[in-house]
Amino acid sequence: DDSIMFKTADNQFFQIVVQPNTGQATLDQWYMEQLDETVINDSDRLSGANWQGIKSLDGLTLYLMDAGQKYIFTLAYNPGENNILDYINIFDLIIKSFILGAPAPANEPG
Repeated sequence: DDSIMFKTADNQFFQIVVQPNTGQATLDQWYMEQLDETVINDSDRLSGANWQGIKSLDGLTLYLMDAGQKYIFTLAYNPGENNILDYINIFDLIIKSFILGAPAPANEPG
């Protein structure tokens, strides 16, 4: 109901989890509280068409929030037991193409 997982033949996987932002915290507040961080580096910030995100220090997890701050999405790449990042390029593509909500049909004006 609140997550999806894509698993590879060698047991590496990508997971997307969504949870409500019940406390209506900002992304920075939520990130610092959940991960016990005191500083967020600007280099760890990412954004998409309708979301803002913060990437974990190891680069394998992205925490993002929709523009309305109603939900928190976690996009994660787990390289499995061997810890070899065979699919990091696919994870980067997932992040770059992540869109919240349905895009407008191509034949309709913006």
